[in-house]
Amino acid sequence: MIRIPIPPLTDERRKELSRHVHKQAEEGRNVVRNVRRDANERLKKLLKEHKISEDDERKGLDQVQKMTDDHIEADRRAAEEERPGPPGSLVIRTTTPIIRAVCRRS
Repeated sequence: MIRIPIPPLTDERRKELSRHVHKQAEEGRNVVRNVRRDANERLKKLLKEHKISEDDERKGLDQVQKMTDDHIEADRRAAEEERPGPPGSLVIRTTTPIIRAVCRRS
């Protein structure tokens, strides 16, 4: 077993990590919005090419919006659930897979 001593996080470093995670979360939300925009554009293009009906386009747009809202809402709820862990630690939870982070003082 190899032990590597890691110094405890300072308040300044903890806050810096928290800001970084929040920045990553916002970037994740922007990616979701971009995917929504692309999907909506494809649906409109299919409608214009008469490959789908107006009803199918409307259903598709509604489905894309619902998925987007669900993802953004879940991420918002996770951000609200930020809670301090044991003294001297900060736990940040988010549903975005790329952004999951747990910062703990060792």
